[in-house]
Amino acid sequence: AYELRYGLKAPFELGMQYIGATHVTYVVEKQYADLFEAGVRTIKGMRFANDKMKDEMQRSLPQVKAQLETKDSLVLVLEKKPELMRLRDLHEKSSGKVDPRHVAWVMSSLYNIACYMRWAGLSHNDISLDTVFVSPQHHGSAVLGGWWYAAGFKNKLRALPTRSAQLAPSDVLRSHIADARVDLESIRAIGRELLGDPLGSGLSWNKEVPKQLASWLRSPTSADALDDYRAYKDHVLPGSFGPRRFVKWDIDTTDLYQPRSI
Repeated sequence: AYELRYGLKAPFELGMQYIGATHVTYVVEKQYADLFEAGVRTIKGMRFANDKMKDEMQRSLPQVKAQLETKDSLVLVLEKKPELMRLRDLHEKSSGKVDPRHVAWVMSSLYNIACYMRWAGLSHNDISLDTVFVSPQHHGSAVLGGWWYAAGFKNKLRALPTRSAQLAPSDVLRSHIADARVDLESIRAIGRELLGDPLGSGLSWNKEVPKQLASWLRSPTSADALDDYRAYKDHVLPGSFGPRRFVKWDIDTTDLYQPRSI
C-alpha cells in the first residue's frame, strides 16, 4: 500500500495526475506502458557536464521518488518543491490573464531549461501549462510532466500530444523526427496562453502587453534555444520592461491546493 496526500487531481491524456505539497504523481493507464517506460528512462538518464550544471538544473528537472504498479496502472511519483505551482492552476487563479511582467520571467526560466535541453540533445515535446510548475517566490520553473514524449534530436518521435502537434512545424509532422522547434514554439505559446490570447491575434492591440513582447510572441522561433534566449534576454525584455527588477507575485500554494488523501 502507498498513501499519497494531494491538493488537486487532474486528468491528462495518459491518465490522471495528483499534485501534492512535495510530489506530483502520474497514474498512467497500462495501454501507454511504452510511453511511461520511455519517460522514466529519460528522467533517470539525465546527464550533466559537471556538478555546477547539475546543481543548477536539477531544480528544474524531475526527480523520481517512487515507481509503482497497480493492476490497471503504472505510477510515477516525482519530487516537487513545496512552493511550486502548476501553470494551469495559476492561469485559472488569475482569471485567464496573467500580468505580462510575470509572463516575462516564466518565459526566461523556460528558455534557460531549453538551453540545457539543447546541450543534452533532447526535445521534450510537451512544454505546456499542464507540465510546467513555477515558483512565484523565486521566479523559477520546473518541467515535471510530459516526459513520455521526449526524444533525442534527430530520433523518431513516439507520439505527440495534441497541442504540440498543432504547434509543430509541418516538416516535423511529416518526418516524425524530434526537433528543438517544438519546444521553442511551445514556450512562445505558453506566453500567449498566459496572456489570455492563445493565437496571439489580439496582442498587438492589447495596451497591457508591451509591443516588443507582443511581436516576439507572434513571431517564429530561430530554431536554436541559445539564439532565442539571447535575443529575448538582451532585446525583448529590456525593450518591453526597462531595467531588470523583481516583481512580487502574491500567491501561495494554499490558495490552489487543499490536501486530501488517496
